[in-house]
Amino acid sequence: MTWGIICLNGAEPRLGSVLTMNYNIEFGDWKSFNKKEIARTYKTSVKDYQEIVAHLTTLEELRNPPEELFAVTTPTPPEQQIQTAFISTQKEESLIEDAPKIDWPTVHEGKTEGSMIVFARTDRTGQVRETAKHNSDQPGLESFGMEQALHYKFKPLIVNGVAVQMEMPLVLHFKTQIANPLPVLRGEELLKQISGCDAKLVSAVPTTGRITPTHVSVNENGKLTGEGYGPAVDPGLPAVLVTPTRGLVFDCHFAPLVRNGVVTYYHGDLLVAH
Repeated sequence: MTWGIICLNGAEPRLGSVLTMNYNIEFGDWKSFNKKEIARTYKTSVKDYQEIVAHLTTLEELRNPPEELFAVTTPTPPEQQIQTAFISTQKEESLIEDAPKIDWPTVHEGKTEGSMIVFARTDRTGQVRETAKHNSDQPGLESFGMEQALHYKFKPLIVNGVAVQMEMPLVLHFKTQIANPLPVLRGEELLKQISGCDAKLVSAVPTTGRITPTHVSVNENGKLTGEGYGPAVDPGLPAVLVTPTRGLVFDCHFAPLVRNGVVTYYHGDLLVAH
């Protein structure tokens, strides 16, 4: 249901990135400082994968600091401290106080029934205040699921007599229908969308060289978001043959597709020569 990744880089391994349910950060631009290696660039993402980058610009040794710099003169009472606990799905379900009735929108493709996991963080009253994507049987519904998760209300979680914030893998179940399926371009129609690499129409699959039928996905900005083995090309129809020097993602550019005045996500079936 959930997963995590820790990545180490280099001959003398440094921490490259950590990705878990409630933590996502990348470290880079390592430099030596006082016999240690310190990352100077930090990347994370929030909500709908919006990237935030931070840079450490100044790092200096602090010599003989006055003790009062680190003295706590007025301790915060336990009942006023903001603490956070990560809880299990089982615990979270036992604390649900109010769950919205969700009217799921239609999707363009993929599964019409299944589950998704939304990372949710509550305040100390149990109201969900922050959500983020994590995993889903239907990626097209993740952003909507994040919005709906904000309407969940839980009973406060009490730890040592004090209410704390909660972080959790919130499981949502969806049931929807497919409407306005995404277009799949082939032949001349697909060729018009491709630039920057050698692309042409062929009437049959070439018999020389290694040719791979490939299925691509392109978002509304013209970015190639998916590439994988595709269905066999119909021998009775012209096919687009692409011969990249390094690869589709590096050499070929795909134009956004406009249908009825609206920019739309689309797929394409073509042949790739290696």
